[in-house]
Amino acid sequence: MTFAARQHTAPRLTATYVISANTVNASIAIGTTTPTTGSYQAGRTDVTVTVNSTIYAYSNATGTPGLLVSGGSAGDTLVINNNGYILGCGGGGGSANDGSLSSGASGGTALSITATVTGAITLNNNPGAYIAGGGGGGGAISGSTTSPTVGGGGGGGGAGGGAGGAASATFTTGFTTTTGGTGGAVGNAGGTGGFVGDPNGNVSRNIYGGGGGGRRPTNATGGATAPTRSTGGVGGGAGGGGSSGAYNTPLQIIFAGGGGGFGAAGERGVQFTALAPVPPATGGVDNAAATAPTGSFNVITNGGTGGYSINKGGKSVSVGGTGTIWGTQLA
Repeated sequence: MTFAARQHTAPRLTATYVISANTVNASIAIGTTTPTTGSYQAGRTDVTVTVNSTIYAYSNATGTPGLLVSGGSAGDTLVINNNGYILGCGGGGGSANDGSLSSGASGGTALSITATVTGAITLNNNPGAYIAGGGGGGGAISGSTTSPTVGGGGGGGGAGGGAGGAASATFTTGFTTTTGGTGGAVGNAGGTGGFVGDPNGNVSRNIYGGGGGGRRPTNATGGATAPTRSTGGVGGGAGGGGSSGAYNTPLQIIFAGGGGGFGAAGERGVQFTALAPVPPATGGVDNAAATAPTGSFNVITNGGTGGYSINKGGKSVSVGGTGTIWGTQLA
């Protein structure tokens, strides 16, 4: 047997990478990251990436996936076993700042596969596991009047830890702002949006920042905003609602959009043009969309789109298992 033939029939290697602790912006670069077990040689390695049960691989920025699997070479194979929670970052809620409004930000990707392997790629999303794109943030709103008051409402942050939007107003005593709620820490709900009361006691002109999005796989409750419709809306849900009262002559009712659940879009910030029953600006729970307005209204700003659950990077990826996947899969 020639030397070349002996090279060709050499046994394949195995390399296993295990994520065993909660990891922000998790990244496995095959061939660069040191395997947990086994060893790697370009072109003849069967690679396994495993996320352990109840472990979070999550992102704190919408432009960065919760887990990135990259590297490798032609001839390698790849198996990803998810037993935990791979979560994209939620988009932040839109903010209102002295009449300057912003739309909600889009959610981020949960799992991105850019590995250059040419062998089979298999994703096993096992029972109890989640792969979930970030929810879109809700849009902000503003109401104005000839009096010295301008009410601005912040949108709710999307599920996956997006921040709520800020709100602002100009009272007779001057300009003031309040912050949106912070995104939830791993396994927790989002923070409650800030509050500024009208110094003259007019509760219809109180302002509330949007609630932050939760960062846990189910019931990712957002932080609260305004407690009742009379003061502009209700927070809660995976994305957190966001709203501020601004009641003028003729009467205006304005609502910031709630953030979307995992992989779901945030709602619009709207101004109603006629009196009508108005649903609270709640965020979507789990993978649900935020509460949509009904009645006659004008769209002031848009909510952000939901993030991808899986970006396959143009590769053929076999996806199996009975775990939960929330959000669109990008080929």
